[in-house]
Amino acid sequence: HSPGFQEQIQCEQQRLETEVFGDFITSWKKKDAVEEQSGQTNCLDDTERVYLFFSSSVPDETVRVYLSAIADAGDPDVIPVMRGFIGGLDDMAANTEYFSRILKIDLDCQDTEVPCQRYQTAIKLNPVLFAQYGITRVPAVVYENEGDGFLIQGDAGLDYLLERINREAKSSSLAKLIRKLQGGLE
Repeated sequence: HSPGFQEQIQCEQQRLETEVFGDFITSWKKKDAVEEQSGQTNCLDDTERVYLFFSSSVPDETVRVYLSAIADAGDPDVIPVMRGFIGGLDDMAANTEYFSRILKIDLDCQDTEVPCQRYQTAIKLNPVLFAQYGITRVPAVVYENEGDGFLIQGDAGLDYLLERINREAKSSSLAKLIRKLQGGLE
């Protein structure tokens, strides 16, 4: 913890950032700066969540459209959920390949020395949520607010599914999220 040693650590960290990870860090810093400037805020209140339930049985392109919409919304309370791993924990190669494939932004990109860009959307594995909402068919969307849950199942645009839910939920913050998903102003 000496000041001299801490200075050596900082110098080595700066060297690694510029010489080894320069291109990657530069693009991340630019992305972070753009997000900070845009004043990105959550649309949903602290008590609200939107869950998108899906599985590997849903076509990849459909899943990718949903993940793209969730990434564009930029709201951490819009959460994609799967029941569990594909084939369980035993087949990590299949799991890695699946998640790598559905999160890839450009399908034509091939991972080489420079990895392909991927959606930075965390996919939750939660069988309890599937049981809690009685999800038997996917894709399905649930809007939850203070214990009240609204469920809709079917393959349609996320904004459309949320509009249908909001006919009953009547949430102004959900309406704000829908406008954001449709490319409108907040």
